[in-house]
Amino acid sequence: MPETVRQQLASSLLRRPVGEWILERHRAKCSYERIAAELAEATGGQVAVSKQAIHQWRQAATEGKQP
Repeated sequence: MPETVRQQLASSLLRRPVGEWILERHRAKCSYERIAAELAEATGGQVAVSKQAIHQWRQAATEGKQP
């Protein structure tokens, strides 16, 4: 699934794919709520999304990975 405009903005501000960033935080056992807060902080408040959005973005990032 292609990135949304908000995901593209996040990736640009993070200077790396937001999906990879989320997967890294998820592997570190961070909750979706915490990841959402960290994303907002890491992007200077420009990308504020819900924990549900983080969950969906993580699923999309996982599905995009090759086995």
